[in-house]
Formats: sequence, structure tokens, C-alpha cells
Amino acid sequence: RDSIVSSQNPSTEVAGLERPHPTLLWPFRCCCCFVFLFCVFVFGKTSAVQDCESLGLTFDEMDQDERQRVVRDLRQAVRRLSQRGLIRSSQWAAELLCSMRKKGGIDDVMEASTASSGSSPSRPWDESVVGSSDEEDLLLLAKAYFDGREYRRCAHVLEDRIDDAQASPFLVFLWAYASYISVEKRQTDEQRDHRTALEAKTREFCQLRGQLERRHAKYPLDGFGCYVLGLVYKGLDQIDAARDILIEAASKEPFHWGSWLELADLSTGHRNSAVDRVARSHWMGAFFSAYIEVLNQDYERARASYQMLQELFPRSLYIDSQLAQIAYNERDFDDAQTVFESIRQRDPLRLDGMDSYSNILYVKEKRVRTGNQPVGIWDRFSGCSPGV
Repeated sequence: RDSIVSSQNPSTEVAGLERPHPTLLWPFRCCCCFVFLFCVFVFGKTSAVQDCESLGLTFDEMDQDERQRVVRDLRQAVRRLSQRGLIRSSQWAAELLCSMRKKGGIDDVMEASTASSGSSPSRPWDESVVGSSDEEDLLLLAKAYFDGREYRRCAHVLEDRIDDAQASPFLVFLWAYASYISVEKRQTDEQRDHRTALEAKTREFCQLRGQLERRHAKYPLDGFGCYVLGLVYKGLDQIDAARDILIEAASKEPFHWGSWLELADLSTGHRNSAVDRVARSHWMGAFFSAYIEVLNQDYERARASYQMLQELFPRSLYIDSQLAQIAYNERDFDDAQTVFESIRQRDPLRLDGMDSYSNILYVKEKRVRTGNQPVGIWDRFSGCSPGV
């Protein structure tokens, strides 16, 4: 009992032992802090490289056959993403594909992969995504509506086929994605008060969720269908369900960068074993892990991850932009400016990250250079272009 009382009362002496004088503890405490900080710096730095290696990302040891497989996978991914109207993810994959080319000529790996892959299909989508010729004709009509941004018409054309066991995953996705976009777009376009618009959106999302869940229970959705269901869950604030289905989406379609981004939005700030497993199942998970590390301000690990990825994608503007953003966040404005200017020399019309670059010029009192943007940099937003 005496020992318990002594532990609760710091001023009480224990069994005749006197407390050491406080000034005698300072050297010991300082030594412990130094050792702790040294361990964090050394082991924290090496763990980032170890994490990349645990994903199988020894890109410098890849032989030509393995690199050709990456090229073929990316080419196929660009086509599949473009067919489904996932424009941003398609652009991201295409830029990644072209970043494998060596400066000043065509890489032998790219040339060999082109020769082995043969000519691209003349059909607007892969033969494996459609069933009967009747379905293909229907998809041609629906995709024409989708490309014309008539999303409700697209969904309406396909709605009668959703419960059909023979309906292709492509048809299900196009219907679901068009339905999702039409709900989001209608809330923005229609002049209604916020509460009424939110209630209507919730009601339509609940209906879409029910249809997709029933379809998923009978005939499992593919990765793109899981992605749309994840968007619906997220729109209804069902975060856990959204995270689970987006993990499935990323696992089934690892080259769809949009699924990884949505998953990152739901995974920032806390660890999740299921998310970690899917990130380690494919090399695309390395981009996801590095992106998460930037969001979590773990810049040392993020930098090591991106530098590892540069071994396979040496000319990736995305990786360079992320490294520049890391330097900017660390307030290393000189290094960030150098990388951003290198990016602008290669792609003067690129907008990603240019807000940070403009801030650097402002901070460094070089504001006059922000007015020297090349003509046409805002062409991306002029007029109306089809697609999403």
C-alpha cells in the first residue's frame, strides 16, 4: 500500500531512497532525445526504400521482357479507360506510358513492345467487353449519347438491360457511370435551394446504390463497376463501405488511377491493413503509397518512393511535379522552382502544380514572370469538349 501511495504522490520518498536532483537528469534526457532523433532519421529514411522494395519495385533490375509487359499493360489500360470515358485516368496512364521513352529516340523496349503487340483494334472497344451484336449496337448508341454529354439519355437506353444476366460489365458500368454523372450534374444545373437539391440527390443515389448492390450480389461487378459503387457510397457518406468497395476496384483494375485517388481520399491520416495489402499487390500501389505519404506530410518517405519509381519512368512529368510539390511543401523554393521550370520547358501547357509555381515566383519577388505564360495555356478550359 505504501508503494502505491508513493507512486501516486511524486513528492513521497520510497523506502528510504531519495529522488535525484532534477538538474542531474538533464544530461540523461538530452542524450535520450539525441539517440531517438538519430534513429528516426536513419531508420525512417531506410524504411521508405524498404517499403518500395517490398512492393517488388526493383525497377533497375527489370529485364527487357518485364519492361515490355509494363508497356503492353499501360497501352491496354489507356484504351480501356478511354472507351469508358474515364478521360483523366486515361491521360494519366498515357503520360506514364510515354515517360518510359528515352530522350532523343525511341527506346528499344517501346519499339519491341510495339512490334509484338500488333496493330490496335479497329472497333471502338475490345471485343471481350460486349456480348451479342445487338448489345454492341445498343452500346454504340449509348456511348454516342455519353460522348455528347447526354448522360440521362445514355442511362435510359441501357436501363432495361441491367437485370439481364447476359449484360456485359461494360454495359453495366456505362449505365451506372452515366447515372451517377447525371445526378451530380442535375444538382448543379437545376435552380433549387440547397436542402431540396441535397434531398433529391440522396434519394437518387439510394436508388442507384440499391440497383448496383443487387447486381453485385448476383453477378459481381468488375473493377469499373465497383468504382462507381464506391462513388455512390461516398456520396451517401458511407465511408467504410466506400473504402471496402474501392479496395476491390483497385484490386481488379489497378491501372485505373481514379480508384486509387478516391481510395486515398478515404485513407489519409490512418493506417488500414486492407488498403496496405492492395497497395502491395501491384506496382501501381507504389504511386498510391507515395501519394498518401505526401498527403500525410511524410516527405522523406514520399521522396524515396518517387525516386524509386523514376527508375522505370525517367521522364514522368507527374513524378517530377510531385517531387517539386514536396520541395515546395518543405519550403525549399529554389529546388522546387528548378523542377517546375524544367517541367514547363517540356510541357508549357501543363497546369498541374502551376499554382505552387506561381506562389514561388511571388514569394521570391519574381511576379513579372507569371505574366509570361505561353499563349493557349487556358485553351483546356475554352469551349466545350466531349467526355468527362
